[in-house]
Order: sequence, then structure tokens, then C-alpha cells
Amino acid sequence: MKLRIQGIGPHTDRSVEFDPTAVTTISGPSTSGKSTLLHAIAFALWGQDATGAKFDAGMVSGTGGASFDGAGRRGTSRAIVVDGTPTPGGTEEQFRAALPKHYQDPEAAGLVMFPMRWISLLEGAQGGLALRAALDRMLPGPTAADLLAELPKTAPREEKTAATLVTTLRRDASTARGRASGLRSAVPTTPPPAGPIDEAVAEARALLAASAAAVEDLAAWRTEDAEHRAGLAAVADWQRRRDAIVAPGFERVLVTADLEEAAGAERATNDATARAVEAARAAGNAHALASRAAAEWDARAAGLVEPSEPGPTADEVDTAREAIAAWEEQERAPRPTQPILARDWVAFSTATPCPGAKACQIANRSAEDAEKRNADHAAVWATWDAWSAAQAPRPDHAFAAMDRAQAWARYNSRVTDLGKRPEVHAEPTPVSAIYASGAQEALDAARASSRAWATHDARVEALGARPTDPEPLRPRPEAPDTTQATETIASAERAATRLADHLAAVARAEAAATAAEADATQAEALLATAEGWLVTVRCAPALALGSKLASLGWDAMRVIDHEGKTRVEINGRPWYLASHGERVAADAGFRLRLRAAAGLDALLVFVDDVTSVGGLEIPTAPGVVLLVTTAGGDMEVASA
Repeated sequence: MKLRIQGIGPHTDRSVEFDPTAVTTISGPSTSGKSTLLHAIAFALWGQDATGAKFDAGMVSGTGGASFDGAGRRGTSRAIVVDGTPTPGGTEEQFRAALPKHYQDPEAAGLVMFPMRWISLLEGAQGGLALRAALDRMLPGPTAADLLAELPKTAPREEKTAATLVTTLRRDASTARGRASGLRSAVPTTPPPAGPIDEAVAEARALLAASAAAVEDLAAWRTEDAEHRAGLAAVADWQRRRDAIVAPGFERVLVTADLEEAAGAERATNDATARAVEAARAAGNAHALASRAAAEWDARAAGLVEPSEPGPTADEVDTAREAIAAWEEQERAPRPTQPILARDWVAFSTATPCPGAKACQIANRSAEDAEKRNADHAAVWATWDAWSAAQAPRPDHAFAAMDRAQAWARYNSRVTDLGKRPEVHAEPTPVSAIYASGAQEALDAARASSRAWATHDARVEALGARPTDPEPLRPRPEAPDTTQATETIASAERAATRLADHLAAVARAEAAATAAEADATQAEALLATAEGWLVTVRCAPALALGSKLASLGWDAMRVIDHEGKTRVEINGRPWYLASHGERVAADAGFRLRLRAAAGLDALLVFVDDVTSVGGLEIPTAPGVVLLVTTAGGDMEVASA
């Protein structure tokens, strides 16, 4: 393997060869550029320095660069040597893919090749996960996924998902336990207040039983009282209706056979009197009808009011009609255009002095236009004045004459409709004056009395007999006071209901608390299972990596999982507490075994600052490059 450096660090142009089958020793003072060789190799392969950071462009002077094992970079350009011919590289990904396979993973290759490279992976942004991932990729053996495959299918495979599940189940378990505790504490323990004692309840029931007869008697009395009130009301109602039947205001007169015989004899012996009576009755009816008709005529005549002004003659009406017709015809005729006020266009156009020949021509034309406008306007006014002089005024006297004629026409029409006043003759002789003996009048009076008293007797008979007065009501019986007894029994029943409700509430609360406790137990069991899954998921990478690292058989340096974090120990204590010599020796042995286990024998293993190990054994093997610090002289490269 050959390394060529141009313009990097103290090396202007230097080539160094490494024998992968032997141990190579590089010696020289501390400023001779031994460590620069490591940075140049990392730069040629990946554009980094030996720690994995971006290569410092300040280390390169001018167009300097480096090439190693077929790969080279110069500034930002890069090329791969294929069959001795450099081939320019494309993108960084394409360049890296063209490298030999053991160089394509910078983290794995750098972890084997460069001293303490694992420190940058351990203390990087991922907090040691990068170191664990690189070692897991490099070493053969079961992976974390193989260990997680033993978990149930429902178990999470990622630590974040498992932690979220544990947090959720822990919250659910806490909520369920809190709910169960709350429901358990809510189970009623204090019994409800007790009711009356049994002796008091028994006495109350006995009092209620003893008062049953009195209560029934009081109910019977109330029925009797209602019947008594109904009887009194019936008598009062009969008396009210009887008082409403008033007897006729004259004596009861019977229609006797003698009275009918006398009236019949009077009619038989005096036919003329009978006819006179009929005529008198007819005349009386006619006189009454005529009187009503005359009264109605007088009322209608009183509503007629004669117009205040005399009506026009027929000639005056004809003249008024002709005047109104002529005026309306004049109003329907078309009118000429009414002129508007006009200004003196001539005076206006000649008021301004002439400013020049051209302006004078314009002014002269304006004056001519103004004269024409004034002439046209005067013609319009002449037409309007002639038309206005020819218009006759509105014939108000004709309209007034027609109004008087219409008023008298309406009055005469109403008089015609009223007609002549009905004649009313003298009042005829009364029928009573025609009868001489009065036998017929006596018979008529007897008949009227008979009819009136018959109506009175029929109403009295329809009223019926007077209801019998009810028997006097016996005194109201007194029932014993059972209020206290009733309250005692009601209190006992309420106490029994409260006790039943209390027992039912206790049963419900017990059932709810038991169910909640079962839910809490189940939630805690799920939480325990999830916590086990979380431990497995969290520890699976460490367990898998631990088994792989144990196969290296190197206890001087161990990579372990400590409280969920990656930790590196050297000789049983944190690496930063070990001496520099211990770190150099342990790091060299670890990387040699890592190279062998990962099958990366083609990689070189650089060991820096060998002289500081203080007598500790430095492992040697083919492909190991030892960087030795000496007191003076130039840098030398030699193969053992």
C-alpha cells in the first residue's frame, strides 16, 4: 500500500509504503508529520481527517492533495485509479461506491485503522449510538432484531414506541388504581338513621285499627250531611219557583152558560149590531194602517230640503251646455310650443372689442347667428301670443248653472218618489160603544179571565208538590287524632326504605369498586408486561453487541451498556480515567481483534505514540503500523 502526500502539513511531496504482511514502524520527532500521514489517508479515502471530522482545508497548501491505495483527492477533485489510470470521480456517493469494499464504510474502516477513533463516535451527537451501530454492523453474530423476534407479535420493536406504550399504560394503571381507590373509599359505611322503635310502631298501628269504626261513622255522617244539604236546597228551589208564579191581577170569573146564552140572545136579536161591530173592527184596522203610512210619509217628507238657489230655465241650461262643450273642445286642441326666456344675442356677440381680423370675422358670424336666433324666438313668441289671445276663459257661470240644474233635478226626483200623502179619516166608533147591553163584553172578559187563570193553574200543577223538609242532622261525630300514629308509621316506612336504599347502594358501590380493582389489576399486569418488553427492546442492542464483543476475548477495553447509555471501560474503569499508555495499549489490542472478527484483514492498524505506554505490551500483527516518537532526527519508515 502506497501513500503519497503533496502539500499537506510539513510534507511537500512524500511517498510512504506500508507492508500489509509485516509491522511497519514510523519514527521521528513530534513535529515531523507522523500524525499527518493518518489525516492524509482519511482525506484521500473519504475527505475527512483521522477523527472522522471534515478535513481542515487549511492543512493543504496550494494544489496539494493525497492518494492512498488507489484513491486520491486534490482540493475538491477526486479520482479512482483503475488499472493504473486515474478515473475522475463523480459525486461523493459515486466516488465512495467505487472504493474497495473494505473502505466503503468510513465509520467501520476508520474504527479499525485510526487510534481512538471510537471516541468521536462515543461522544458524538447520537450519544454512543453511532459506536454501537458501527460495531453491530462489523461483528458477526445475532443482532438485536434476532433477540426481538422472540417477543410476541404485538410487542413493539422500537424503544421509543415501547417507552410510549409504557408511559400510556402507566398512566392508565395509575388512573385505574386511583379510580378503584376512589370507588372503594366511596363505599357507604355509615348506616342510615334508624326509624321509630317497634313498640311505638305497634301502638300506632293499634290506634289506627281502633279508630277505624270512628272514621267509618264520620264518613257516614258526611254522607248524611250531604243529603241534608241537598234536601234543604230542593225545598228552597221549589219555593223560589213557586214565588215566581204570579196570580192574574183580577178575580177568577167563570164562563157560565147564562152568560153565553145572554150574549147569544143579544147577537141573535140584533143582527145590525153584529154587523156594526164587524164594520167597526174593519174600520179600526184600516184607520191604524192609514195612520202608520201617513207617519212614514211625514218622516220622509221632513228629510227633503229644497235647494237654496232657484233653478235655471231650459234655455239657460242649453246655453250653459254649449259653452262648456266649446271650452272643452278648445282644451283638447293642440297647443303651440311655449317659448322660453331668451337673451339679447346681438348685444352679447358685439359687446367684446374686435381683437383682430380673424376674430372680427368670427364676431360678425356670431352677430348674424344672434340676429337669426332673436328673430326665431320673436316668431315663437308671436305665435304663442296669438294663440293665447284666441283662448276663451273657463265658463264658470255655465258650470254653476249646470250644478243648480242637477240639484233641482235630484230634489224633484225625490219628491216624485215620495208621492202623495196618504189620507187619514176620522177615528171610527169603538166596538164597546156599539154594544147596548154589554153582554158580549162580559163574555169576552170572562173568557180572558178563564184563560189567564188556566195558565196560572197549569204552571202551579207543573211545579208539583212541595218537597218534604229533611230530618234534622245529628251532631258531627269526632274521630280520634291519628296524626302522630300516622307519622310514626310513615317514619318507620321511610327508615325501611332508607335502609333498603343503603344496602342497594353498598352493593352497587362494592360491585363498582371490585370491577375497578380488577381493571386496575389487569392494567398493572399489562404495564408489567410492557415494562418487560421495554427492558428487552432497550437491552437487546446491548445484549447482542455484548455477545459479539465478548467473542473478541479482549478485557482490557470493553464497550458496555451502562444505565441505557454506551460506556467504554479500560481495565475496569471509565476510559477517561485510564492513563494515556493504558488507552494506547488497550485501543491497539481492541482494534486488532475487531479487524480479525470483522474480516477486514486488508486494513492497516495505526498505533500512535507508542513510546508513552510505559512498558505496557503493544500487540503486534501483520499490517500494524507503529508511530514512535523519538528525541530527534528526521521521520523514518521501516518494516520489521
